[in-house]
Amino acid sequence: MSKVNNNSNAKVWAPPVFPVEGRLPGDVVTVTANYKKQTAEERGHQRGVNSKGQSQRFDCCHSLHISLFFDGTNNNELNDTKKNHPSNIAKLFHASIQDDDAK
Repeated sequence: MSKVNNNSNAKVWAPPVFPVEGRLPGDVVTVTANYKKQTAEERGHQRGVNSKGQSQRFDCCHSLHISLFFDGTNNNELNDTKKNHPSNIAKLFHASIQDDDAK
C-alpha cells in the first residue's frame, strides 16, 4: 500500500505567474506574420502551374485551421466570458471564430 509523505519540507512546483498582458501576441504585425506562415503552403500552390502551364489559382487548395478547446473544470460559456473571469476557454473559442464577442 502507498505511504503518505507528510514531509512539510518537500519542494512544490507551481506554474509561472500568468503575465498581465497575456501570452498571445497582441500587435497586428505579429498576428499577420503568424497568419502568413499558416497560409504559405496555400499561396505557394496558387503561384504554381499545372502540366499544361495553366495557373492553379482556382484549384481546390485551402488551408484548414482547426481549433480544439477543452475545459476540464466544468465551466460554461456564459460564465467564462464574463470580464475578468479566470478561464479563457470560451474567450479563445470566440477569438478563433472571430465573432463580435472576441473583439
